[in-house]
Amino acid sequence: MYRLLIVDDEGIEREALRMIVRRHVPEVTVLEEAANGREAIEKAERLRPDIITMDIKMPGIDGLEAVREIRTILPDAQVIVVSAYDTFDYARQALSLGVREYVLKPSKPEEMVAALRRALDAVAHKRRQRRQLLELKERYYRVLPLVETELVASVIFDQVQEITMEELSELLGVRIDAGYAVVLRLWGEEAERLDAAAKWNVYTAVKGQAKRLLRCLVGPMIGWHLPLFVLLDADRRQKGLSGKAHAAVFVRRLLDRLAAQEVTRAVRVFAGVGRAYASLEGLRTSYHEALLASRDVLAKPAAVRMYEDLEADASVRIPPLEKEKALLEAVRRRDAEASRALLTSIFDEVEASSGGDAEAIRRYAIELFAVLTRATESEGPSVSPFECFEGAATVADIRETAHALLMQRVNRVAGVDAALARGRDLIHQAKAFIDTHFHDDLHLETVANRVHLSPYYFSKLFKERVGLTFIDYLTQVRIERAKQLLLTSARSVKEICFEVGYRDPNYFSRVFKKATGLTPTEFRQRFGGRT
Repeated sequence: MYRLLIVDDEGIEREALRMIVRRHVPEVTVLEEAANGREAIEKAERLRPDIITMDIKMPGIDGLEAVREIRTILPDAQVIVVSAYDTFDYARQALSLGVREYVLKPSKPEEMVAALRRALDAVAHKRRQRRQLLELKERYYRVLPLVETELVASVIFDQVQEITMEELSELLGVRIDAGYAVVLRLWGEEAERLDAAAKWNVYTAVKGQAKRLLRCLVGPMIGWHLPLFVLLDADRRQKGLSGKAHAAVFVRRLLDRLAAQEVTRAVRVFAGVGRAYASLEGLRTSYHEALLASRDVLAKPAAVRMYEDLEADASVRIPPLEKEKALLEAVRRRDAEASRALLTSIFDEVEASSGGDAEAIRRYAIELFAVLTRATESEGPSVSPFECFEGAATVADIRETAHALLMQRVNRVAGVDAALARGRDLIHQAKAFIDTHFHDDLHLETVANRVHLSPYYFSKLFKERVGLTFIDYLTQVRIERAKQLLLTSARSVKEICFEVGYRDPNYFSRVFKKATGLTPTEFRQRFGGRT
């Protein structure tokens, strides 16, 4: 329903308008009447009408002054001036105030009804616009978490995607100038017993508390690891607060808050913290450092481990940290030879420092490969390191299992690249087939079968590689050929329609006009084709 306020100092005029509205515009609810400008302003503020009919000449505050005041309260209200004064000055002032209609007294009922109908249409249009804007905002805010996790994944894994990290950052309204990584690790029997719903509740609780504390990006929880990037700005660095000091304050406060939350109180949370860096590549390094530090959950009695402390702590020098970081990078580079050499060197050091204790080495191997798997998660999941090393009883067994797992991981990473290359080749074949068979009755399923892919996967892959859907690309090829024929041949539009793969000349003309802005005949005439 729509709300109307009638403003006129003559009661008979107000009653006449009320009767017109009741008979001819039933969707309008007449809220109330006002006999002067002051009363109109007060009731407009209290009742917030959609439409106002306003007389000009009234005692005290006149109609135009009342409209001027009401505009500050209700800028979108539709105002219809009803006046016996047919003067240019009044009309000019009314237009300057955004008055929609100017109806002269005495008016015919149909004139007032028409003015009200136009005002109703304007109100309905604004309501639709407002509803569409709210829906867009709702969709925007619903997709923001996905954008955030995508951005975190891009930083961690250095992914190549259709949308760049700069675009993702712009969508989120953040700048990644500097910062450090935190990897929160859930552990203990309570964590292992969590079902999917409980795990989601823990995730949202952690994310909510982290966001309340300071500016950060929260990635997806994979397994029992949750990555965060804490963003620092130049001002914070200029205040002399080091990355380590900042991280110590933030992580401690975050863990205290989680301990006070009902949903996270029973879950043990360990935080690994990387060093602060002032570049995107540095943040990726900080993530690897945080992963390595988060592995120290059993060796560190406190709930936080700083990578800097891990490097300097002689009591936990069993893990050769710099070699571990180099191993992560070697796997990401798909460098099998370097990966094997680094793993051998790492196990030599661990074996020597542990005195050959098979159980200590096995625990270390499990932690190392848990980190390695997490660091290359975008290349596809692998079996649990716990299961893989469960049957490895001797040091030799552990080393053999570790090398087998390492090669599996390197091959998995390399396999992703091979799959991407194969996908590019298949799409090249598909495009070539479309380019030479566009005149046939061509369907997505036909082309998908040609390159031995399922229609669903082919459609998705085609859009990713080409930037157009299958039908959009086919249409583009057909229209380009049609343009050539229009300009270089004397064939009729109907003949060209069939020659480029369409069976309905009217449909062909509509598609052509949508693509070029001109009908085929107009295109030929404008660009000089032969008739």
